Amino acid sequence: RAWRRYLECCYHLGKDPIDNEFKSPNEHPSDLYNQGVLLGVFCDGVTDEKRLEYKKYTADIYTNSWENFKRYFENDAFETSYLPMEHTRAMCGNNLANILYEYFQEYDRALEILDESLTYSVFPELISTKIKIYEIQENYEAIITTATRYLEDYYDGNPSFYNLSFESAIIHANYQLGEHYDLEELKTKLFEFYDTIDYSALDNYQDIIVFDNTNNYIETMMYQLLEDETEEEKAAFYEDIATQYPKQPNAHYQLMQIYNTLEDYPNCEKA
Repeated sequence: RAWRRYLECCYHLGKDPIDNEFKSPNEHPSDLYNQGVLLGVFCDGVTDEKRLEYKKYTADIYTNSWENFKRYFENDAFETSYLPMEHTRAMCGNNLANILYEYFQEYDRALEILDESLTYSVFPELISTKIKIYEIQENYEAIITTATRYLEDYYDGNPSFYNLSFESAIIHANYQLGEHYDLEELKTKLFEFYDTIDYSALDNYQDIIVFDNTNNYIETMMYQLLEDETEEEKAAFYEDIATQYPKQPNAHYQLMQIYNTLEDYPNCEKA
């Protein structure tokens, strides 16, 4: 707790931390993990010029937690009543990996941590983080393998945000590897996603992000396949989607761009 409060005070006072080696070998790993989560939330309000620095501090605290978890399990170093510790350990790994790849481009280290985390607990956020890294690396075969294995092992027939996003990621990866999809096929799949979950009813930020990612794969593919069509043909395609799913924003956005190009300002305003 002291490290987090110290860093918050330094930020508010405009000071640089005197000691940025955040090592607390005797602090319980779950407590450190919780402090990492809280410092991560604090980072959301940090100015842009300080954000990278404070993300590093957050990563350092997660790393300390990650190392203490190892001592906890291998050396029985801490007394505890915390359960389930394995899942918390995996969540720590996921949060650490997210910072490492997103802010410091440490892709290999992040993937190693994620793979180890999956030996402790399996949950979809770990798979999602791996897929994001593989997308940056353009490792589409790994995306297909990772997402397919998860769906085969854990999909119980009930659609969820993450299961839909993994299915969509597989389609996009196959497309990148040269598999052919036509527009109507993609539109049908997109409508399946739209029909599964009511976008307008979402009130959780993370669910909205995952749902948008799910749709973005397919919507991006459709946009690319439409590039050689006339603006009028593109408009007709997106008008059909907008008519059937008026609460879905992508079709309206595309129509706004198309009608602006056509200098059809009444329809641009309507879109």
